[in-house]
Amino acid sequence: VGRLTAEQVIDSTQEVLTEREYSVMCHRYGLDGFYSKSQRECGKIFGVSYAMIHLIEKKAIAKLRNYFN
Repeated sequence: VGRLTAEQVIDSTQEVLTEREYSVMCHRYGLDGFYSKSQRECGKIFGVSYAMIHLIEKKAIAKLRNYFN
């Protein structure tokens, strides 16, 4: 199996993650046209604590690891 392009990875990410998880990951890591932001900044955007952003991010990363492995 060949390497995936960035576009293929982002498309796959949208399929695997919930809309909220995908949105958090885009804001945190500067994907899909967003600038990267801290957990605190993301927390303000989504109206949750930075700890909740950390949990959403952790769950999303676990889903992606499972999907791509």
